[in-house]
Amino acid sequence: MFRRGNKLYLEHVNPKQHDTLVCLPTLNEEASIAHMITAVQYEGLPLVVCDGFSTDQTTRIAEEMGVSVIKRSALGKGSAVQKTIEYALAEGYTFLAFIDCDGTYMPRDLQFILEQRHSMDMVVGKRPFEKITILRRMANYVMNRWFNYLFKARILDVVSGMRVIRLAKFKGRVTAEDFDVDHQMAAIAVASSMRIQEIPIDYQKRLGDSKIRLKHLFMILRAMWRDSRHLKK
Repeated sequence: MFRRGNKLYLEHVNPKQHDTLVCLPTLNEEASIAHMITAVQYEGLPLVVCDGFSTDQTTRIAEEMGVSVIKRSALGKGSAVQKTIEYALAEGYTFLAFIDCDGTYMPRDLQFILEQRHSMDMVVGKRPFEKITILRRMANYVMNRWFNYLFKARILDVVSGMRVIRLAKFKGRVTAEDFDVDHQMAAIAVASSMRIQEIPIDYQKRLGDSKIRLKHLFMILRAMWRDSRHLKK
């Protein structure tokens, strides 16, 4: 362990000890990055931060805590997913886990998701919607209903920010560059008849400022329609 300020942190995990890499996509997450890194490392999982041009102390904190930081080519979360898939494949991992870095998701829940990874192609953390603010709950309801109508699916939490994917199944297939990437991974899985499982997880109030705006809801709904035309089951 090492000390930063008045807190103790775990040393960097040996990536060769696990078949799953965890990615924290970041953009100005200095309020939550240390907490999230500590929580992931406590689970004994290899970790990388994929940053989108943060202007605060996010990357400095991550590097001081011994975590590799890779830069994505564009601001959007989808760019982080694309970049980290390439990185994880090059490093020889079989699975890749994504967790939003805003403190709403509990890295301890990864243990329940990872238990199912070998028999599944994608495992998604299903949030308790009663813990989501009313406006976001309504937005999630609309997105879930629209997605399931378009893809004739039964996914309960399409845009969850915690999921694990089997890398070989998604190699070269993710094209979304923004917040539409979560539903696109679900769309790819459904359209390809992949094995999908949702696991109930915890959820809490975010740390720092949200990057999601109303415009992103309409962008995601349009992107769902787009993907439903291009991805054939």
